[in-house]
Amino acid sequence: MYITEELKTSRQNGRRDVGLGESPIVDNASSVLIPLRRYGQSSLAHNYEIEYKGKIIRCRTESALVRALGVLEADENRSAALWSAEEFTDFTNRIRTPQRRLLGKLLECGPAMLMDEKLRADLGISNNQALAGVLSGISKTALAMDLDPTNVYLSRTRYRNGKPVHAYRIASEFLRAAKKLGWPKEEDLKTEDSGAR
Repeated sequence: MYITEELKTSRQNGRRDVGLGESPIVDNASSVLIPLRRYGQSSLAHNYEIEYKGKIIRCRTESALVRALGVLEADENRSAALWSAEEFTDFTNRIRTPQRRLLGKLLECGPAMLMDEKLRADLGISNNQALAGVLSGISKTALAMDLDPTNVYLSRTRYRNGKPVHAYRIASEFLRAAKKLGWPKEEDLKTEDSGAR
């Protein structure tokens, strides 16, 4: 990690300059939006620049830079502590096979979004209502364990020709825990159980 007082305004090496009215964005899967501009501030060059996990963050003041680092490090610590091995195993044992298969498909895609049509086709689910039922089982289990369902998966709805199109992806914290624990195993996706729904 390094800090400089100079700022190159060109878009080199994948850097994204923050324009007037925009917030600085870390361009990676675990981005955190950190609004650092207040109304009335000029659009002068950013005086501070930091490389954080291979991405560039630019700030106008040293105090803004310190705040940005604090938020990023707190988010990283929270993410790492979110899924203990025991909690992850408890969660995956409680969900049923259809939920496990769905999470397995999302894990295969990593941080990329998976469209509802593709997800339904891969899982043999006939329509979005049935898909919603499988997702509901995941959400209910997470809530029963006092977890936010967005710690498991994320969804986005866009409209194409007036019709909703849903996309899903695995939460980065869940993805890290699954990789660390080697989940799912083949038997996790085949065995029907009596877990919570």
